Amino acid sequence: MNKKQIFTSEVENLKITTLMDDKADRQKSYLAQHGISFFIQFTANGKDHTLLFDTGQEYEPILYNTEALSLDLSKSEKIFLSHCHNDHTGGLVGLLKKIDKKIEIIGHTDLFRDTYKKMDQLVYKGVSEKNSIENIEKNGGKLNLTKEPFEIFPGAISTGQIERDTGTKPTGYVNQVGEDNYETDYFLDDMSVVFNLKDKGLFIVTGCSHAGIVEILDHSVKVTGNDKIYGVIGGLHLLNKDEVEINEIIAKLENFNLQFISAGHCTGLAAEYLLSKKYGEKFKSLNAGKVFEI
Repeated sequence: MNKKQIFTSEVENLKITTLMDDKADRQKSYLAQHGISFFIQFTANGKDHTLLFDTGQEYEPILYNTEALSLDLSKSEKIFLSHCHNDHTGGLVGLLKKIDKKIEIIGHTDLFRDTYKKMDQLVYKGVSEKNSIENIEKNGGKLNLTKEPFEIFPGAISTGQIERDTGTKPTGYVNQVGEDNYETDYFLDDMSVVFNLKDKGLFIVTGCSHAGIVEILDHSVKVTGNDKIYGVIGGLHLLNKDEVEINEIIAKLENFNLQFISAGHCTGLAAEYLLSKKYGEKFKSLNAGKVFEI
């Protein structure tokens, strides 16, 4: 497929409901937990579509928030998993039981790798045993694992594997590739969803932005052939960066002329503050329970 023709439609009435984030809306009784999940509704070619993006760390608080928001998860048409980490995949099977139907689950080919965070000892951070391929399929999930960009719905694509220079710098995570053999994990499974907004440009939904938020935007422009990006929402993974590094990234984001940016989860409060200073009313802090209509 020609990259500049990867979209077959434009998207209207994009509505993103935050089912889970590390913070919750203080004005209402929503639950928060380290992780992220979005319920995304939109219209393309006159037809309404619904995508569940990531499934948080556990399904119970997401179900609580879903009921508080009066949403029907069974209307989800597909599920997109941005990457393997358990704060984005942990609630999968529990939510599949609630959805209670056959449903396509989109992820990277490396989604089920054995990945660990290096702390005092190795801590497993990948897809949990309760969300094994067997359990997923037993509960109605049909896995579609690919690292190639493709159109999920008319007007909505998976970025596929993000092009970037991984280099040789340690990430603090390793993949097990043998009984006692480990290699640096560069999170190649990190993917995002890109919407082709009518009259506005691209709108990007990220999970953790392990690939780098600037790299994700650059990749999205290359894949779609559209250099107009309206907005981005999700985790930007700036939590462990200092003020100088954060401001360097914000300076690079200026090149995209974003009109909307909402960040939470792994972004970090310092980065959220600096983003709010730069973008003013264009910046929205991400909280569980928040609804954005584009």
